[in-house]
Amino acid sequence: MGMLYRTVNMVNDLKKQSIINELLALGFDGDGAVSLYDMDFYELKRLLAVERIRRW
Repeated sequence: MGMLYRTVNMVNDLKKQSIINELLALGFDGDGAVSLYDMDFYELKRLLAVERIRRW
């Protein structure tokens, strides 16, 4: 069971890092109040969606 938990956490961390990299590539570096690295996966996913719509 521990192996599955570690694997899921590693996959989620990789997804989170991928979203952060994409936001940085778009030129978004955060709003100053909260670091991108402090946000969770779902906050980052929403932020990326908003930035994509803004730049469309």
